[in-house]
Amino acid sequence: MAPYAHAVYKAYLACEALDATAEPVPGPEALEAGWFDPAALPALSLSRNTPEQIQRLIALAADPAAPAAFD
Repeated sequence: MAPYAHAVYKAYLACEALDATAEPVPGPEALEAGWFDPAALPALSLSRNTPEQIQRLIALAADPAAPAAFD
């Protein structure tokens, strides 16, 4: 029998640079790191993040009191 993902969670974290002049540094889980304008994002891994999800995150950043999304 094939594995079944009966519970999947996706969490996004809002981050803010402590030093506005510092460049992000990649860690063990990322080959590259950077800050990007939402209108100029690099190519997304569409199996992980969709343009619609990114737009939702931008909307939530503008209105933190907006309700969470569940499906």
